[in-house]
Formats: sequence, structure tokens, C-alpha cells
Amino acid sequence: MLFRSSGVSVKLQVLQNSQWVTVATDTTGTKGSWSLRWASIRTGTHKFRVVAASAVNTVSTGTKNLKVTKLL
Repeated sequence: MLFRSSGVSVKLQVLQNSQWVTVATDTTGTKGSWSLRWASIRTGTHKFRVVAASAVNTVSTGTKNLKVTKLL
């Protein structure tokens, strides 16, 4: 997901106990790019989504499952 403007708030959220919890945040740069990192505290399958909000609108991606098999 790439945005056309800077200053858009982007959040990585993971589903925990039936609630979406923000685990990482970033703000888009001058070219609309952003990057998010998350370090899992447990192995297993986690459900994620990315939510971006600007003064004009809010965009949410579909959810994705990610399986964590090893912790660093």
C-alpha cells in the first residue's frame, strides 16, 4: 500500500482476544512510503491488518494470517 501524500498515520494491528491491538506505527514520508516492524512474543498463527488514517479518510486492508515458527 503506497500513499500519494506524506504525513499519513499507518498502524499495524494484530488480533488479540477478539480485539485489534496496535503493535507498530509509522507516518508516510515525502513520497508516501512507510515501513512497519513487529516482534512476536509467541509462536503460532497471528491475524494482522494495516490501518492508515489521514485528515481526509481512513483505509484498512483485509486481514492476513502469519504463522510465527521461531522467536529471535
